[in-house]
Amino acid sequence: MAYKLLSYTQRYGEPQFSRHGRVKRDRPCPICNHTDWCTFSDDEQWILCMRSEQPTSGWEFIKISRNGGWLFKSSNLIEQEKEDYRREKERQEQKRLQAMFDRKIDEALHQEQEQAKKPTQKAPPNPIPVVTSSSDQTGAETTNPPPTPTPTTIPKEPHPNKARLATE
Repeated sequence: MAYKLLSYTQRYGEPQFSRHGRVKRDRPCPICNHTDWCTFSDDEQWILCMRSEQPTSGWEFIKISRNGGWLFKSSNLIEQEKEDYRREKERQEQKRLQAMFDRKIDEALHQEQEQAKKPTQKAPPNPIPVVTSSSDQTGAETTNPPPTPTPTTIPKEPHPNKARLATE
């Protein structure tokens, strides 16, 4: 499954970095292992490393920041975003399928209602039997159906140009 990586700002807004998120001796930068010049985000899911562009395990490079450092995102946050994205796509697909199903049900109900409104068409009446007074050899009278009309055809006259071309 292809994952469309949305930027953090597209999804959650700009990551917040403050002076309280600076690396210290007791909390060094996980990327370069130095104790100064790098910064954690307030939620500690992002790190802005000013020395190294190579991520360590658990961190993924995102982009070069405006101030020249490298912005990294926690792999946990990326996995969470992938899961959120997958759930959103699944929800959209379910919503689309439900709408399609509802539309089909509505169409079927509409057709059913239209058919109920229409008067039922009666079968064409049977041809009137014609009783003749002639009897066959057994002496029973026979019923003959009405004669079917034969289509009349109008003879086609040849096109005047054909006659002229034939004489030339």
